[in-house]
Amino acid sequence: GTDQRGVTASRATRLVRQPAGIYGAEYAALRAEIAAEVGERLGIAPSRLEAAWTRAPHRHQIAVMYALSQIGVPYAWGMESPGEAVDCSGLTWLAWRAAGLNIPRFSEAQYDKRLEIDKEDAFAGDFVGVDTHVRMWLGVDNATVEATTARGAQVSIANHSSAEARRWRWASTLMLEVVRSGAVRPVATPTR
Repeated sequence: GTDQRGVTASRATRLVRQPAGIYGAEYAALRAEIAAEVGERLGIAPSRLEAAWTRAPHRHQIAVMYALSQIGVPYAWGMESPGEAVDCSGLTWLAWRAAGLNIPRFSEAQYDKRLEIDKEDAFAGDFVGVDTHVRMWLGVDNATVEATTARGAQVSIANHSSAEARRWRWASTLMLEVVRSGAVRPVATPTR
């Protein structure tokens, strides 16, 4: 097998560098290769991942690919240093910045109650979390990419149990854009 940082991360990095809005053959081929690799690791049919990623808005796709490009990066609380060290909200913050959306830095603000949605309304790239831990949903089952102190204390992918996922709160980045636009008054971001 390939090490965690290996092929998925390098392919995802190439895909993220594609100019926004371009859905050419190279983009589709790279996304298919990434879906095959992620699907193999998680026991999910690659066609299901591809369908979820295709259904998601382009910004969501870029955020997901960016997060996948960080697989194997060490976990470090309070960090957001690409390729070097990230914490859970640092990973999602960096991924969404790469996709052109400036989101709050801390997990508590990333899934503010006003952003809550049902799983059925979520897109790949939306947030899932419990307590103060945030993950990025991959759009299928309970599959996520996350920076965690578990699984070797690094950015990794996992398909979580249904029992664990029942505890999650789902948050929409599309709703975050509405909040940020001023249509809904945002709450203050917690400080540390």
